[in-house]
Amino acid sequence: ADGRLARSRGESLMVDKRVGYFANHPEGLRAALALDGASLRPEGAPPVQGWSMVSSFRGAPLVRSRPHEARELSSIHALFEGVRTDSALLALREGPASARAGDSLDEGGPFRFGWWSGVVVGAHGRSSAVRAGVLRRSADFLARLSGPRSEGHGVFALFLSRVHASIGLDAAEVDRAVVERAVREAIDGWREECAAAGEAPGALVLGVQHRDVLVVAAAGAPLRTLRRNGMRDRAQLARLRDKELGKLDPERLRYVWVVSDDRVDAAPWVVHRGAEGVTVSIDRACDLRVTEW
Repeated sequence: ADGRLARSRGESLMVDKRVGYFANHPEGLRAALALDGASLRPEGAPPVQGWSMVSSFRGAPLVRSRPHEARELSSIHALFEGVRTDSALLALREGPASARAGDSLDEGGPFRFGWWSGVVVGAHGRSSAVRAGVLRRSADFLARLSGPRSEGHGVFALFLSRVHASIGLDAAEVDRAVVERAVREAIDGWREECAAAGEAPGALVLGVQHRDVLVVAAAGAPLRTLRRNGMRDRAQLARLRDKELGKLDPERLRYVWVVSDDRVDAAPWVVHRGAEGVTVSIDRACDLRVTEW
């Protein structure tokens, strides 16, 4: 349910989880974590064996990655420590302490290209035929930039190729419908190449961001979302301490969390799943749009 890998080594079972965050103000993260952080990872979750994050500050993507860092986390706050952002994608590798060090998130990013950034979860352990097929679908210059890197990088290059064919890669502003379509086409291309190579596609989650939009799509896995609106949720936000809210007016804060699992939580968390997949997009106004396919 959390995006299980297509492979396992011995008795080791690793789980990938994606957490996305998008807000209308860069100072809202502390309040969002204080209010909702406990529901991002369930109590008693396996230790984190590695993590990767790409966050955006003033539109520029910043990457941090510790693909082989085992941590005992009581909450997710520690991974966001020192981060000031209004948009972030975090990938967690969770699993038992006996998991081998060779299992890591370095295959899935984070990746960046100009204003674009992304993280791929689930593109692990594929044959060279799958990766070659994905790169054949990509623009030549993006395939070359991928070099000898991972299957996940190939998926990101395929996504960028679809954007490039539609609107180019240098636009300061983009229509999120274009991004939604490109993400879906990249995932479809991945699944077709897996089928051509005789491999089960498993679960794949692709998250991308560009200044004023964040899009997460999952095939073979559900997504759950939580949207906070300061006008509606003022009572909860107003109970936070000054350190967590700072000078923010609670009524003006809006943000959305997206998590790639189907853990059942009380409202306002909502689980989304489609016959083949689901796409979630958020714009600068924190308008949440969900498409099941």
